[in-house]
Amino acid sequence: MARLKYRQQRLPRGKYHRVIDLPSDTDIETAKSKYTNGILEITFNKKAKPKGREIKID
Repeated sequence: MARLKYRQQRLPRGKYHRVIDLPSDTDIETAKSKYTNGILEITFNKKAKPKGREIKID
């Protein structure tokens, strides 16, 4: 008797909600996302580090 090969995967239906904490140096204004083949990819940039200031001492 030949054995049949198959794969079963259950996928949730309906709304999905997930919360992920981001580091404090994440610039959320630069968020970009793409959804390809069932995978959601979200990318962020880091915030620019503040530049120090130079003080001239005589």
